[in-house]
Amino acid sequence: VMGHFSRRFNSQRFAIYDEVHHVLGMSEHGRWQLVRTDCVDVGTRAREEDEMQDSWKRFYQALSIDERYHPELRRQFMPMRLWRNITEVRDEAHSL
Repeated sequence: VMGHFSRRFNSQRFAIYDEVHHVLGMSEHGRWQLVRTDCVDVGTRAREEDEMQDSWKRFYQALSIDERYHPELRRQFMPMRLWRNITEVRDEAHSL
């Protein structure tokens, strides 16, 4: 995964954390490394992050078709254990 995203976003710094295996992948300028760790402190989010998440949720809702909503199929393609990490369904996961 790190190789793919490092090539794709080679001009940006980013990190991907595997919560199950406690491995952090860090990338900067297209070079990446894996670090084993028990905790990751991501600090505070940028002001724009909340705006981007709200925009993404509105976009997701605008494209959805209520008549075609199929919760069983959604759970099959997008397991509920992952919902807390997916912006467009995070609020729905908390209400279940």
